[in-house]
Amino acid sequence: AIGLNILYQAILAGAPLSVLLRMALNLGFEMLFGLLPVLGDVIDFFWKANRRNYQLFTEYLHEPRRTQVRSRTWVGSV
Repeated sequence: AIGLNILYQAILAGAPLSVLLRMALNLGFEMLFGLLPVLGDVIDFFWKANRRNYQLFTEYLHEPRRTQVRSRTWVGSV
């Protein structure tokens, strides 16, 4: 629920699609890998999607153009 709230706040702030997709992929990776019994816990310990998304949202608020370009590159590589 917290992860979705961060994503919702980014939508309300007018974040571009590339940033929103990157945030959604962060959440999706955490959920997907969380399904794995032991390895999922280890990956979840290091991935921290909510922290990544909060940092991404904060970066977007301070440097929108740079964050958008980096997000496009990241989403494109995935």
